[in-house]
Parts: sequence; C-alpha cells; structure tokens
Amino acid sequence: MGKIVWLASYPKSGNTWMRALLHHFFRNPDTPIPLNQLGGGNLTTSETGLHWYQALDPRPPAEWSAEEIAAMRMKVQEAIAASVPGSIFCKTHSALFESWGRMTVNLAVSAGAIYIVRNPLDVVLSFADYQGVTIDTRNQGNGHAKF
Repeated sequence: MGKIVWLASYPKSGNTWMRALLHHFFRNPDTPIPLNQLGGGNLTTSETGLHWYQALDPRPPAEWSAEEIAAMRMKVQEAIAASVPGSIFCKTHSALFESWGRMTVNLAVSAGAIYIVRNPLDVVLSFADYQGVTIDTRNQGNGHAKF
C-alpha cells in the first residue's frame, strides 16, 4: 500500500498545472498528456473523484448527505493509498479539520503535503475566466465579491 502526498490549494490556484508538471516530469511522455487525462497512470488523482465514493455507496451522489460523505472520506483515502504500491499525488481543496465528527484527512495513509499558493489577484482572474465572465460582471450586485 502506498501513501498520499497531498497537493493542497485554494481552487484555481494551479493544482491542475502542478499535476501536469508532475506527470511530465515523472513519466516523460513522448507527447503532452491532456489535462483531462491526468488521473490515469496512478501518479495523481483527486480525493473528490466520484468513482472512489461510488465504490463504497452505489446510490446516486445526490442522495448522499454531508454526514455520509464525511463518513466515507477516510475509507476513500484508504482506497486511494491502496491503489498504488508507492506514493500517489492527490489533489485537494480541503483543510485539515473535523467535519461531522470526522477528520477530513486520513493521516494514517498520508505521507505529507505540498501547499500550492497563488497570488489572490491571479486566482480571481482565473476563476472569472473559468466561469466565462468578466471580473466586472462577476462582481456586480450588492458590492460584495462573489468569488
């Protein structure tokens, strides 16, 4: 059984690009790996991949409660670690805290973490682009940022 090396970041902070860099560094492919195929090859994955949770509970995800998801999280992380003989890089946007009486990170199957930090101004630009809106359009309303 392997261990998880967490790639932790705020959304739109470069986690996917870090996964791409790791794939190309460790795998040295002849052609670039498309971003939507980064989960293959047992080098990187995401802790929120539905297939990990559906292996534990085949019901439609919309039927899962937040408490049920919290209860599955530790087993999902065990399954991720067990899926490889060595370490696996795992994308997360979660913090280390307690949710519904359960920890969000299974330290028993964790090897460490890399925290990816990006300038917040760049995060705002990236998030607006991801949503297909301008920053001015995205922030219209009551004067509060909606990011």
